[in-house]
Amino acid sequence: DKEGKDNYHFWKESADTSATAFSFALEKIILNRVKLNYKDSKTRQAIDGEVRSGRFSGKFSNDNYTLSTVADLYVNYIKSDSSNYLYRKNIHTEFSLNVNNKTNEYKIASGQLKIEDLLFEVFGNVLNSNNEPIVNIGVKGKNMDIKSVLSLIPAKYKGKINDYESDGEFYFDALIQGSLAKGNTPQITADFGIKSANIRQVKSEISLKNVTLKGHYYNGNKNNAEPSVLDLMQFSAVINQGSVSGELRMKNLSNPSFSGKIIAN
Repeated sequence: DKEGKDNYHFWKESADTSATAFSFALEKIILNRVKLNYKDSKTRQAIDGEVRSGRFSGKFSNDNYTLSTVADLYVNYIKSDSSNYLYRKNIHTEFSLNVNNKTNEYKIASGQLKIEDLLFEVFGNVLNSNNEPIVNIGVKGKNMDIKSVLSLIPAKYKGKINDYESDGEFYFDALIQGSLAKGNTPQITADFGIKSANIRQVKSEISLKNVTLKGHYYNGNKNNAEPSVLDLMQFSAVINQGSVSGELRMKNLSNPSFSGKIIAN
């Protein structure tokens, strides 16, 4: 609900503090065709999908244990505020999490996430402090097709790129750090690039060929009044019989200022 209280902690804590030997260990949990719907009114997040098949195991009563998961999922949508992410996508996950029940910390020992044909390596940890999730998560993607990457962009942003067609290799290395509590935006930094790409503006039929690009993105730090930054470095492409290269910096993306240089022939 809007206060952050959930409906899935259904048990009550006992007033009896005497020590009792207890073990809760499941060698295997199997889920098949399980519908999943999660709504968080406090953070304005929602998930709707299906666990088509999944296997879980772990010694859940231990203070420290490893949670192993392999699952095939279908996501109808993942919403955050007004943005809709991963609309109608197939997802395959393989994760090994080191869980600390005393500190409410989840560390990713190994993690792979495959969204349709895109494979991501995931690492880092999540700490739940006073019902406030603190994330320190890294995501890597290599040798990805540009068309497949663009298919993950939320619908409300796709209007800006509908007039363009592209193909080629895309790669990135991103880090997400900070609180996910209401009103907080984690810091996001990403290094990315394009190799051997072709980009065409549909209406004008102007094409950039053999596009190479290295870039860096930072979403800023609102607490320290640091602006967001997008750097496009070592950009080069061939257009008709000529060539173009250069670099560009965009600062404060909500009201951007530009600086850069271009060499064209």
